[in-house]
Amino acid sequence: MKTKATKVETSKEIHGQDIKLESSPVGISSFLYATFTGKQPETQGLPSTSLNCLTAVALFGSYLLFFLFVRWTINSTDIVSSYILPPFIHCASLSVRYSAIAAGIQTSETGTTKYIVDARTLLLTMSLLYYVCVYVVSSVLSATAQIATSPFPYNNVEPRKHKRNMPPGLAHRTVSTHEALYDFFPAYSITAIFTAWCISPSEPISSPVLSALALHIFVKLAIWAPAYLLRAHALRGAAHIVANDALILAFCALIGREAY
Repeated sequence: MKTKATKVETSKEIHGQDIKLESSPVGISSFLYATFTGKQPETQGLPSTSLNCLTAVALFGSYLLFFLFVRWTINSTDIVSSYILPPFIHCASLSVRYSAIAAGIQTSETGTTKYIVDARTLLLTMSLLYYVCVYVVSSVLSATAQIATSPFPYNNVEPRKHKRNMPPGLAHRTVSTHEALYDFFPAYSITAIFTAWCISPSEPISSPVLSALALHIFVKLAIWAPAYLLRAHALRGAAHIVANDALILAFCALIGREAY
């Protein structure tokens, strides 16, 4: 006796549209398509298995191509060392300077203070800036968005309850950006901890591992987050892949250090 297969459908609101997610493979492909484009997909004309295979190949190929692009950007160009690293190095120099002033550190011979930025100082400064942007700046913007869209007075006893009922729009995307940054920060933290453990203070500040971490932070905060807020779906997807590949490249650089 044959039984007819049934599909279980659920729905998820994406970019203000109600996207139906089926339990069949075509539902997964539809969800990925809607995530990157913000539009309802048209799945007629291709079997669900073929569509899923094409989606998997496209995603894997995107990660591979962007990984090669990130590696080329860091190793074969001066884009990171000339345009992305200098602001982080300047912030690290300021942090060393004011920390030294606060501690009263001076050289014994000339009485002048030397402000030296080494690899570990740069790593700590980049991590601190990233932490402040994710857990302070992003948190303030998210709370402001929730307060602006909630009934008066704002219910601070159960603040997360309002998130499930927020109307689509800029405020909802602000909260979503904040939560997505929260989700991804631990991946950077693990990479930074291993980096601090493996490198020495004499490591060149423009080394591949530090350049990869700087590129990740820059892409996440300066490209991915604004693209999320402004509904630039393709740019947001590409920036997310580049940021992931930058962390993978940082780990590859740490592992490759054992070869020399």
